[in-house]
Amino acid sequence: MTAVIVNDFDAFIGKFNFEEIAAQLSTRSRSNNKDLLELVKVYTSEARMTLPMIEPYLEKNKRILEVGAGLCLLSLFLRSQGYNIIALEPAQGGFDHFDDLKNSILEPSRNIDLSVLDITAQELNPAENGHFDLIFSNNVLEHIPDINGAVLALANVLAPDGQMIHTCPNYAVPYEPHFGLPVVKFWPRITTFIWPGKINAQLELWESLNFLSYFQLRKIATRYKLKIRFSEHVMYNAFLRIGQDSEFAKRHTSSAAGRIYRALVKLRLLNLIKIIPPALSTPMVFEISHKKDQGLTRI
Repeated sequence: MTAVIVNDFDAFIGKFNFEEIAAQLSTRSRSNNKDLLELVKVYTSEARMTLPMIEPYLEKNKRILEVGAGLCLLSLFLRSQGYNIIALEPAQGGFDHFDDLKNSILEPSRNIDLSVLDITAQELNPAENGHFDLIFSNNVLEHIPDINGAVLALANVLAPDGQMIHTCPNYAVPYEPHFGLPVVKFWPRITTFIWPGKINAQLELWESLNFLSYFQLRKIATRYKLKIRFSEHVMYNAFLRIGQDSEFAKRHTSSAAGRIYRALVKLRLLNLIKIIPPALSTPMVFEISHKKDQGLTRI
């Protein structure tokens, strides 16, 4: 089924004329056409990788929320397939003209009738937003300043038997994937001292990072009486993606992860990555749900 839904997604994306959208937007806003198309490629690649993660949880009768929907490509696709999904995407930092590009994609897709919430995760509440059977995000949680408040708010709009599925970097591992640079969770400023040029080139993106870790998530789950389960072999699969996803590989050509992957392949040691536990691997894929004996979390 995974190959089928990914093929359907690719066919759906193929209906968009992104070159024309980027050309019109670049003329109107003086933004860089090449940068806009690169942004589309990045979000398309991420959406394609998110599908296998959430597919086992997808059901037409479920109420679904995508947190940090980006350009809303995945939410638009799922809505077009008959899924009851809402996209949450507040104003995005770290990318120039992001909102203009998102709106340029949503405008010709009005017939799909996708509801988009322009609020933060922390602002979600059951009275206004109801409850969701499935909540998911991909590389979003690491950009939320008040991660405790966000997890609590998400838990409050999660149905009693619902599941949250998230993936994000684990900063217990000293590596920052957006920049492809080493970083120490408790002293990230050392990275800005050593690579000021790379950081300053995307300063807004850097300043959005909260350096979330496996151990921090465990504490948050305990604090709010939530059940959390981490998937195995995620880092191994991420290394495999470098070898299989050309767009992802291009972003890691000169990164530390890319160099490590090539070295492991050359030395035939890639399978050793499988034995690394989730606490010491990055990225993380994890499921959050309510404990059966606790009921809904409340603020």
